[in-house]
Amino acid sequence: MLDRLKFNNLVITNKKVIQKARAQTIAKLIQKLRKSKDALAKHPDAEKEKTRLRKNTECLAQLKALKCLDIVRQSLLQEGTNPNTVIASERSTPDELGIAMLRLNKLMHGLVDKFMDALELKSDKDAKWREEILESSKRRAKQERTEEKKRKRKELKEQKAQTKNRLEWLEQNKVQNGDSLEVEVPAAPEVKQQEPDLPAKIEPTAPKVIPKKEPRKKTEKKERIVREKPQRKVKPTENKQTVRDHNAEKRPRRETKQSEEKEPKPEKDRPTHVVDPFFITESGQPYLSTAVVLDENNDREADEKPPINKFRNEDRTSYQKRPERHTEFRPKRTDDRHPSWLAKQQQKPVIGDFRGKKIKFSETGETSETSAPIHNSQPSLATPASTEGMHPSWVAKQKWKPKIAAFQGTKIKFDE
Repeated sequence: MLDRLKFNNLVITNKKVIQKARAQTIAKLIQKLRKSKDALAKHPDAEKEKTRLRKNTECLAQLKALKCLDIVRQSLLQEGTNPNTVIASERSTPDELGIAMLRLNKLMHGLVDKFMDALELKSDKDAKWREEILESSKRRAKQERTEEKKRKRKELKEQKAQTKNRLEWLEQNKVQNGDSLEVEVPAAPEVKQQEPDLPAKIEPTAPKVIPKKEPRKKTEKKERIVREKPQRKVKPTENKQTVRDHNAEKRPRRETKQSEEKEPKPEKDRPTHVVDPFFITESGQPYLSTAVVLDENNDREADEKPPINKFRNEDRTSYQKRPERHTEFRPKRTDDRHPSWLAKQQQKPVIGDFRGKKIKFSETGETSETSAPIHNSQPSLATPASTEGMHPSWVAKQKWKPKIAAFQGTKIKFDE
């Protein structure tokens, strides 16, 4: 009794050895093929070399196609026969030749002996394991069944398609040869006069005329549908022309309005910044003030309002600006710093200026002077205004603006 589970496990464990043995035999076969090709190049009429070349090529193709399980199975079945006799015989198939050449390999020869000992197989020709090893497994049997079902379904589909095509061809030929069938109808009464005893033969001619009318109606309908299509295509061409003419009338009006809006108005040259000598920037240059002093003649310029952008067209008459919804739920913009860092900064204690009174004691211990503290420290630069709700581009512009430096000179006080 063959233990199939043990056999499969042995094949899986020795898979690399089987592949190595097959690679070695394939290399030997390739060398033989080269030798036979060289011999044929010298003697092209040698029949022995031709047969050798043919056998070796077939054997090589079979060895490449065989799986590890099939190699072990067939090599075990050949056990008890000499592989050299199989190679020498002309009746041996290319599959048998490939297995015999594999058995001559040392690795494969040792594997076969190992399988025989592990599975306790005998080399008798009438042993039961030879029949059991040929039986396909449940998985393989299932695969074969599914393949056979697929093949049968394919054949049925092909037969159905063939019959369908045949019926269509017959119907088309009936429609085309309808005139010839109508000519055969008047020949029927002549048969009645000659042979009055056979009325049954005349009856099948009548139903042949009935199916002639149905295909004609179908063809007439098809012709009508084809004739109606070009009439429908003509309609959109007329509509396009009317729309183009209508749009051409509207364009000059819009172009005139746009030209009036785009006409540049003459602007008078006026200064944008004025040098303010009172303030000095951190770089040491005088501060450029934007407070421009206008002349009496230019009083009208201050009253002028910037032009409103007219973006509405004739089509956009019902446009209304909608207010933003759910503004109270949106988070307000804060500094770029992380919220945890801002929270830590707020919790830190801030050291303020000394707000008490300074008391000086004399040598005796009595208070001589009491005075408020005088802070000589330089005034700190103005804290940057909060950028809440401002556009990022506007914040960047504020950073590049020149700042007024702190007073670093000497203050001179004059008496009365």
